Amino acid sequence: MFSKNAIPYDNRINFTTLTDRTYHFSGADLEVIAVRSYHNARQQERDTVTEEDLTKAADEFIPDRDPDMYEYMMLLAIRESNIVPLVPKLLEGALQNRVYEDGKISKAKISQRIRELESQLRLRRSR
Repeated sequence: MFSKNAIPYDNRINFTTLTDRTYHFSGADLEVIAVRSYHNARQQERDTVTEEDLTKAADEFIPDRDPDMYEYMMLLAIRESNIVPLVPKLLEGALQNRVYEDGKISKAKISQRIRELESQLRLRRSR
C-alpha cells in the first residue's frame, strides 16, 4: 500500500508487529492505515513514515465489521465455492474446524455454522 500510494517509509519498520491487530483487515483497510500513517508523519513535519506513525494509525483505525460477521461472510464464500483450490488450505483455528472434517470441506458443517451465526447476528434469510 505504501508503494501503491507513493508513500515514503522507513525501511526499518517491522510490519509483523501489526499483524495481530490487522489480521481480518481488507486491503482497503490497510490502505487507509498507510495513508493515515503518512498524515501522521506530515503532522510531525516529516516526509517519511516511521513505525510510530504506522502504529498510531493502526491503533486509531476502527474496522467496519465485527468478527462474527467476518466469519459469516467467509463461510458463505467457502460454502458457495465449487473448486477446492479456491478455498484457503490454512484458515484460522476455529474457522478451520468449522470448514474441514477429516481433511475435506464439509458443506454440512459450514451450513450449520452459518445458521448459528444468522441467529446470533439476527439475520433473516430470504427463502
